[in-house]
Amino acid sequence: MGLPSDAIRILWVAGVAEVGVVFALLTVVLILHIVKSIQLRRRARFHAVWRPLLVQSLTDIPKAVPPVSSRETMIFLYYWNYFHESLLGQDKMNGLNELARLAGMDRAAVKLLGAKSVSKRLMAIITVGHLQERTAWSDLLTLAQSAHPIVSLSAARALIHIDPQAALPLVTQWIGTRTDWSPPKVAALLYQAGSERIARPLSEAAMRATPAMTIRLLHFLEVTRCTAALPAVRTLLTRKGTKPAVQVACLKLIGQFQDPKDLEVVRSYLQHSDAAVRAQAAVALGANGTPADESRLVTLLSDAQWEVRYQAADALAHLPFMRRERLGEIQAEQTNAQAKHILEPFLIGTRRA
Repeated sequence: MGLPSDAIRILWVAGVAEVGVVFALLTVVLILHIVKSIQLRRRARFHAVWRPLLVQSLTDIPKAVPPVSSRETMIFLYYWNYFHESLLGQDKMNGLNELARLAGMDRAAVKLLGAKSVSKRLMAIITVGHLQERTAWSDLLTLAQSAHPIVSLSAARALIHIDPQAALPLVTQWIGTRTDWSPPKVAALLYQAGSERIARPLSEAAMRATPAMTIRLLHFLEVTRCTAALPAVRTLLTRKGTKPAVQVACLKLIGQFQDPKDLEVVRSYLQHSDAAVRAQAAVALGANGTPADESRLVTLLSDAQWEVRYQAADALAHLPFMRRERLGEIQAEQTNAQAKHILEPFLIGTRRA
């Protein structure tokens, strides 16, 4: 018995539709392939023309350059920025900058700062930063307030490239509040600016900020090893009303740099009412303590808080002059069971060593 005519018609329509879908997909794939091929050929032609000019600009600025079409602008900016970030030496970068200006890419980049595409805006931000394009300053200030963390941080970096002295007081304030900014990228930004430049604005921002912001700023002083900021950190540590959490951050920074002139102030915090402060003071003392500090740390072995006892034991074990035999004697002298117990792991470690 054959199929009804309606069923045959339905199957035929479905088959035609399926063939149509397959044909449409093949057409899309073919079009994409053609577009990609055209883009690759265009990029290859662009590189063939501009690579020699980019290389030449490192030593000798060309007197004239070919025009860059609007379709080629992003190719130029990508390739030019790649060159810029691959080179060392201000003289070579100056040559690249002159070449970009000859090609009108300074004006193109400023215009692209207002682009809807995030990728285009980012490329424009990076470009005007490398060009040290002062006409972009107000636009960059606006972009630095963007809710997009990569856009705002890139704008901050560009501002520092253009005028570090004017930008750093602004950027350091933003660093304290922009918790969405990547800490490693912020640290790299500050490191690039240089410790001598960041010491004052970062320190001043820390002195005025809320406790949470201050701790964040002190963290960046620590990771960038900004010793020039130590005077301000000492002032903040001893300032009346400084919160314990901020004192901990200050002591951590002071302990890292191991300046002997800080020993006395560190010792004064060993008996602080806050356990975290006492613990961090012990850590700082262990990094730079003297034989006279042994008894101070031994006292902390009987502290009511485990964290303080542990850090005191660790500091004792790592004092520059501490010997295995002496650490064993200290344990044997303890009448407090907790003090004896907290030293045990460090004795095992020294025996194995």
